[in-house]
Order: sequence, then structure tokens, then C-alpha cells
Amino acid sequence: MIQSILIALLTVAVVFLGTREARRMLSRRRVKRKAEYGRQAENDAGERLTDLGYLLIEQHPSVPYIWQLDGEDMPVNAVPDWLVKKDGRTYLVEVKTGGQANPKSAAIRRQLLEYFLYGNADGVLFVHGESGSVHHVDFPAEFKIRTPAWVWPTLVGLFILAAGFLWGWIRA
Repeated sequence: MIQSILIALLTVAVVFLGTREARRMLSRRRVKRKAEYGRQAENDAGERLTDLGYLLIEQHPSVPYIWQLDGEDMPVNAVPDWLVKKDGRTYLVEVKTGGQANPKSAAIRRQLLEYFLYGNADGVLFVHGESGSVHHVDFPAEFKIRTPAWVWPTLVGLFILAAGFLWGWIRA
């Protein structure tokens, strides 16, 4: 009798643990398959953008910025799918597939806004991974954090000019 109960408990434990492990394996496989599908959609979007005349500059560029929480700096590194260029303008690109391929959803809209505000680019593009449709994203922002392309060469030039004047003044 006790032996039968122990065997039954052991069987239940084995079935429970086996089922749990099988669920984990299926979940991992699903996540891996979804990630592979997303990577393929990103690559396909790159080809689509090239076909539309965009120059692919970088895949997964870094968009670093710092926000604050109770006065403490919180560094962030957002990573869009592509940085592309067309007609002298640069764009950060986000590619989404499946249920996430909706730029109207709050999470995706916030992600696009993050790229718009903090990405050092002229604009943002949203690419629907399945249909291949490319959408220009714009927000009615009063300001945008972006360093114009002319700023750094101008500052370097002014520094060189000031150093030259200083050197001439010292030698005189």
C-alpha cells in the first residue's frame, strides 16, 4: 500500500517536472524563433530601404542619452534597427513585426518618440516588417535635441583660429 502511494507520488512529481521542463523548452524555442524572425525582418527592411534609395549606414546604431530620476543620472542606450541616409538627411529606423507592428500602440510610439528626441538624426522611419511599408514619423515637438552637422567643424575651426591668434600674440 505505502509502496503504491510512493510510486504514485513519484509518478506525479516526474510528470509535473517533465511538463514544466517541456513548457520551458517550448517557450525558449518560441522566443528564439521570434527573435530570428525579427532579425530576418530587419535585414529585409534594409534591402527594402536600399531599393527605395536609402543608403544603409549602420545596423543597430547607438542612441545614448541621460535622463534623471530624483536628481540621479540614468544613462540610457537606445538601439534602433538602422541608421540610413537619403537626399542628405539621416533617419533612424525601427522595424516591427507581428502584434508589435503598430506604431499607434503606446510602447512603440514612445520608442519612436525617444529616437525622434534623442537620436542625432534628421528623422525617424517606421517599417512594417511583414508588409515592407515605410512610414515617416514626425512629432509636434517644440524642440529636438540634435547637434547640426555644421556645429562641430565650426567649433574646431574657431578653436584653431583662436589658437593661431594666441600663438601669434605670444610670439610677438
